[in-house]
Amino acid sequence: MKDLQAQIVSPPAEYSVRLVNGTTSCSGTVEVFYKGKWLGLCPGWWSMRETKVVCRELDCGNPVAESRPLVKEGRGGVRLESSCNGHESTLRQCVTKTYTCEGGYYHHVICSESVRLVDGAGLCSGRVEVKSNQSWASVCEADFDRQDAEVVCGEIGCGAPAALQGGLYGEGEGQTWDKEFQCKGKESLLLDCDTSDRENNTCLPGNAVGLTCS
Repeated sequence: MKDLQAQIVSPPAEYSVRLVNGTTSCSGTVEVFYKGKWLGLCPGWWSMRETKVVCRELDCGNPVAESRPLVKEGRGGVRLESSCNGHESTLRQCVTKTYTCEGGYYHHVICSESVRLVDGAGLCSGRVEVKSNQSWASVCEADFDRQDAEVVCGEIGCGAPAALQGGLYGEGEGQTWDKEFQCKGKESLLLDCDTSDRENNTCLPGNAVGLTCS
């Protein structure tokens, strides 16, 4: 009996989100859990601010792109109004109104999954953090150069690097990435780049690299 009880899974919280039918766990059609069902998210009150919150809630880094809504026939959906500013941890923190809608078009989101820029002024600036073993780590300035920056800016859908400096967007609160990146500048993903062991095992305060993409 205890084993059966342990297997009972609680339903998701109202307004939880997930991405389905994508190429990775961090891309796909947005679905919202509403009144006991997962429903596609219809077009409407939606911007890059909400997209940023969805990527953060799913621990998937920064938004890379928000494509046109996909065609999905034959099922109902949900349309949300929100007051999101882009800094919330979950979408349900900023949903203000909900409407049902007929099936048809649904939002599709792509998140960067393994790299993000945090504490910046927008999606294309901030402190560089890399996902490692299910947690995020800042990168030391000495381990990161312009070619690495070109890969990051491209991965998150931004323009060329405009500024690269240690401490530019504050210090990371967690761990520091322990490898030196050796990108050639043409890779699609930062984690596709070669790495080498860092010569110095410590990253001094003020050296967490910050990046601004154009």
